[in-house]
Amino acid sequence: MCKWNGWGYADTYVSMSSSSMIRLHGNRYSLCGVDMGHWHEFMESIPGIEFTFTSPAQNILKIPPKKNWSQQFIDELKKR
Repeated sequence: MCKWNGWGYADTYVSMSSSSMIRLHGNRYSLCGVDMGHWHEFMESIPGIEFTFTSPAQNILKIPPKKNWSQQFIDELKKR
């Protein structure tokens, strides 16, 4: 299941240590549990990607359930 407020699966996440070491956690992918020491350098070498930029989390939308009204009930209301 995808997260509303982020990316990926609930059982998988990424952490970054103070030494810029990236680790993927979970059991879903073969890279889970592997320290990726050069990933941070590689990503910052791509124009437009910077790790100093942060954006606030977005509020989760509360979408009401679809209305399930009986047509017979609606017709009765229209008569009154």
